[in-house]
Amino acid sequence: MQNTTAKIHPDVARLIEYISSRKLAVGERLPPIKELAKEFGVQPHAVRDSVLQAQTMGLLHVRPRSGVYVRSVNFTSLVGAFSRMLPVELVERDASLLDVLEARRLIESELAGVAAARRRLTDLVPVRDALQQMYTDVADYERYVQCNEDFHLRIAGIAGNQVLLIVLRQLTSLMRGVLLEHRPANWQDVRSAKREIDVREHEAIYNALLAGDAPAARAAMQTHLRDTTESLVPKYVECGASAVAGSPSNLPQPVAPQSNNPQPAA
Repeated sequence: MQNTTAKIHPDVARLIEYISSRKLAVGERLPPIKELAKEFGVQPHAVRDSVLQAQTMGLLHVRPRSGVYVRSVNFTSLVGAFSRMLPVELVERDASLLDVLEARRLIESELAGVAAARRRLTDLVPVRDALQQMYTDVADYERYVQCNEDFHLRIAGIAGNQVLLIVLRQLTSLMRGVLLEHRPANWQDVRSAKREIDVREHEAIYNALLAGDAPAARAAMQTHLRDTTESLVPKYVECGASAVAGSPSNLPQPVAPQSNNPQPAA
């Protein structure tokens, strides 16, 4: 899997953590490079490289013969830097498939509960469309993987937490690479064998969202991702084995509310 963000220096994360933990304000000067290197346990050239990169990201400002100063500590810049660094950090720390799946289960189950509590019926139309597209495009493995990813990300989007959405996008991107790299040779057989389980799990998540039932949505997502973990971890070569075929006959349809500002069901 190609890492498109590998040029980001991993020590940028340490700089951000240093600025945050010490509550440094805009315009404050950082310690000398050698002192930071000792603090981080790395060579000075590594800190120097990360400082230069943090400068290009708008976080720091290097003044010749003066030092390194904090340029921005606003939330938007930090979130942007975080989103670019996350894939690199995962690679640097040698995160395993099990790590990624566990993180998804912990994050997505809670996001599903929040989404169920916050959703309007109109919010569910893109989720329903992604789910129906999974059934329509089940014969096309790559398209199925994309629709499955869309289903999960659209649910996370309803929850509304942009930081967690960034994290989930990176995790699903990593999963997409694994799934496409290890496409099962017997995809047609696999999709048929897994149809009943997959249909039940995805519909359970959707139905809970439709009902506005946060505990049920949380539990349904937990079950789905736990089953996915049990399917994928023992056999990388069968990544993507959880698939569906056909189209469900009883997929609930969100009803467009009459008012211009619909509210979630009680």
